[in-house]
Amino acid sequence: MKNRESGQALILALIVLALGALLVTPTLNLAYTSVKYHGRTTEKYLEVYSADSGVQHALCRLRNNPEGYKEPSSPENFTLNGKTVYVTIEHVSGIVHKITSTATSDSGRSTTIECYTTTTSGLLENVAVSNGDMVLQETIVTSAPVEGEADIFINGKLTIQESTVYGDATYTSSLSVGGDWLVTGELTQGGEPEPLPPVDAGYWEDAAKSGGTNNGNKQIKDETDYHLGPLYITGDLQIQNSSVILDGTVYVVGQIQMQDNSTVTGSSVIVAEGLVQLQGASYDTENIPMIMSVDNSITVQANSQIGAVLYAPNGEIIIQDYSVLYGSAIGNFVQIQKSTLIYTADIQASEGIPGSQIDVFTYSY
Repeated sequence: MKNRESGQALILALIVLALGALLVTPTLNLAYTSVKYHGRTTEKYLEVYSADSGVQHALCRLRNNPEGYKEPSSPENFTLNGKTVYVTIEHVSGIVHKITSTATSDSGRSTTIECYTTTTSGLLENVAVSNGDMVLQETIVTSAPVEGEADIFINGKLTIQESTVYGDATYTSSLSVGGDWLVTGELTQGGEPEPLPPVDAGYWEDAAKSGGTNNGNKQIKDETDYHLGPLYITGDLQIQNSSVILDGTVYVVGQIQMQDNSTVTGSSVIVAEGLVQLQGASYDTENIPMIMSVDNSITVQANSQIGAVLYAPNGEIIIQDYSVLYGSAIGNFVQIQKSTLIYTADIQASEGIPGSQIDVFTYSY
């Protein structure tokens, strides 16, 4: 204050008000811009996360069914984080696939992720895999047409008696041998455990239901060239003295029993939630199907001649009584007695291989 002239305070107040008016508008604009920026940034992040989830969804589908995407397929879509996600899988060539995932917001803005992948057969690089112990007794494990490629992997103890393995044998626990035994390739202790992915029951249920539902048990007896599948069976499936042609996926809630010189041809998938028993039965060896038990075991007995990939991640694979398996056996425990396993690299192209490995070699958005 100067000379006690209090009116000068009014001038200072007016100056402050003028400066405040000049600052309020830019400050509000800055705040609005900041809120808008963070809103758009959050929306972009959610688009990226949603599009990436679409890629992971496609990788899971591709891992469980690599052969199923060698033909053109319809895009899949779902909603996540308030975004609509469209996913396509395109077969480029050989083992290469292209995945495109686009996440679109209500505003119309979108984010697209593209990646290229390669698929490998994972578990089926071996003729036999056990997530526990494996027992080979009076058994030959070989490969065709090239001998020496019948590798086996045991996440536990390997017992081999009076048996020959024309390939490598890897076990993680211990080795027990007896009589004349031979492993022509490398015999290694301490390999990395092979995980056994669960059977994607929901996926195969949907595939089977596309052809209809059979309520209760289904029996096929004394039939010739009986066409079966796709079909969802709520009970058991029994095939006796019949020749069956698989036209699609067959899903059985109960058990499967094949006996009395029955034959099945075709390259589709058979899934049972219960026990699968193959007795005196045979399968086509040119079109290798997948035979899977979701929660139980698979047994091959009575001089059966089987061309198939047997998969029981929660049960046992038992092959005995002078049977022949032309394919592969993968289970939580594997026992083969007085029988022959013949491995062919062709099974690596089988539809629906659980545990197929996906390598992403490009990823861009």
